[in-house]
Amino acid sequence: MLESCTSLQSLEISNCDELRELPDDLGSLEPLETLEISYCENLQLIPYPSGQKGLSSLRRLKISYCKRLSNLPSEMLESCTSLQSLQILNCDELRELPDDLGSLGSLEILIITGCEKLSHLPSKEAMQRLTKLRIWYCPLLEEQCRPDNSEWPKISHIPEVWINEERIR
Repeated sequence: MLESCTSLQSLEISNCDELRELPDDLGSLEPLETLEISYCENLQLIPYPSGQKGLSSLRRLKISYCKRLSNLPSEMLESCTSLQSLQILNCDELRELPDDLGSLGSLEILIITGCEKLSHLPSKEAMQRLTKLRIWYCPLLEEQCRPDNSEWPKISHIPEVWINEERIR
């Protein structure tokens, strides 16, 4: 379905209440630079079959209000070698972020908001290149990311760290 969109640079998928999974050929959109998925409240799966060339041009990924999405496919993120900004907003069922974020050599900005079940961050290696981290309204994660708590060693090197409206670093 998407493989014929050979010049598509920006894609927004929004307000698709019945959408449960994204198309299998999402990874065939090589020139895609911006992908926004929002208000797809029943989205549970972002499939990423092996053998796809990947989203190597993707610079910005924003996933918001996908309340049933419980994880991000590490295979997809591995292919996003140009990704600079990752925003995950109000994904109620999201429990973890893949450690594969460490393979994203261009990732500078990570914004996580309203992910109430997210309790820890990926490894320190996965967070190594970040210059900005913002965590808002993630109660299980907020306290752990403060100095002297368990997640702090993973993020203490990041020049700009915000928790809710307080700049920690």
